[in-house]
Amino acid sequence: MSVNVQQENASMMERGLSLVSGVGLLVIGARMGGIKGLIVILCGADMVFRGITGHSWLYRLFGVNSAAVNPLRETAVPHQQGMRIEDSIVINRPVDVVYDYWRNFENLPTFMRTLKDVDVIDDARSRWTASGPAGITLTWEAEIINEKIDEMIAWRTTKGANVPNAGSVIMKPTPDGRATELNLKIEYMPPGGALGQVFATVMGQNPQKQMRDDLQRLKEILETETSEPHVFDHSYGDTVYGLPDDE
Repeated sequence: MSVNVQQENASMMERGLSLVSGVGLLVIGARMGGIKGLIVILCGADMVFRGITGHSWLYRLFGVNSAAVNPLRETAVPHQQGMRIEDSIVINRPVDVVYDYWRNFENLPTFMRTLKDVDVIDDARSRWTASGPAGITLTWEAEIINEKIDEMIAWRTTKGANVPNAGSVIMKPTPDGRATELNLKIEYMPPGGALGQVFATVMGQNPQKQMRDDLQRLKEILETETSEPHVFDHSYGDTVYGLPDDE
């Protein structure tokens, strides 16, 4: 008689996060009851199983293996293993105003609802704190990997992040130069992996809608003349208060 030992397909960090999240989901599902509660319990059970064994049946079904490491390429989110969302908006402020506001990452929680705090470490690195599933708090460090002043910013999480993610924001002026066309792309591994995304859907969380709402809040902040948010000073080390006057 032979025993079929399943190969690990979840990374060590994801296993720890899955175990904690899974226990939380079991409790939440039991309290919810009904069909939704049952789905949450099943998600929690798979997360606990994955946390203990390092194997996820759902990952096996979809051919995902977050435990595999490609030594030739270091990326925040492995190819075809993450969720990707994208949206655009036109903000009625000049591109330098929009860029400066975004470039001071400490401003991001003012319009990104899931972010609790962003601490700038230096000119390229920052530490992000966000709300995760089942009420857990997630923290990771990110680094800027590409930047063109008044045009674009691209970032990714550093090695060991509990929520691997990468993103880019591209800004360009409208033909009259009075407004900014902003395009945001984010790719991430959901907390708890694919089942974490299933749970978020069951609970009514829609990442695409959330991004659209976040960008709408950014538009409202920057287009409100009475607002006085922090903006980034390109001579690193100083923070300027208030939006610069339109030229």
